[in-house]
Amino acid sequence: MKKFFYLIIIFLVVGIWLGLNFANNQPFFSDPFADKEVRENASEKVESLTRDAKDAMGRSLDKALGD
Repeated sequence: MKKFFYLIIIFLVVGIWLGLNFANNQPFFSDPFADKEVRENASEKVESLTRDAKDAMGRSLDKALGD
């Protein structure tokens, strides 16, 4: 049963890898994250989430301290 679970995980990872390449019209076994646009979008989203988390934390601290 454990081997079957590992096999499913491996097929899932390979399927996602190949699916991303197919969706972006790239060769199947190339790096799906090699596209500059994908990296830029990911870094923009991380920066946005960081800013939002920082703002939310500031608001909750202000509310907790009563300022």
